[in-house]
Amino acid sequence: MSFFKPMMQAPINTRAYAQKSAMMAAMTFMLAASSHGLSTHAMEGFDERRVKNVVQLPSHFSVPVIISIGYSDNTNQIPSTRLPTEMVYKSNTYDQPINST
Repeated sequence: MSFFKPMMQAPINTRAYAQKSAMMAAMTFMLAASSHGLSTHAMEGFDERRVKNVVQLPSHFSVPVIISIGYSDNTNQIPSTRLPTEMVYKSNTYDQPINST
């Protein structure tokens, strides 16, 4: 490596590149849906062959993720077990919570 020679790119196959691009688009879609009051959930671990069969997708296509979308039913909401934000995120140092000034 030198200052005048570009660094070598790690080899990446076309499928991996397409799936990474699809996941970025999925993330943007989920954020946009959330801003309009919709709830989304990304799912993986499904049988891709059966999904292709159900939606009649040609075999040369890939299904990297399935996203469910809809309005949340808040009537039976389970209390969150997550820590408060100020206990998780810190500002500049470990001892300073992000909300403090």
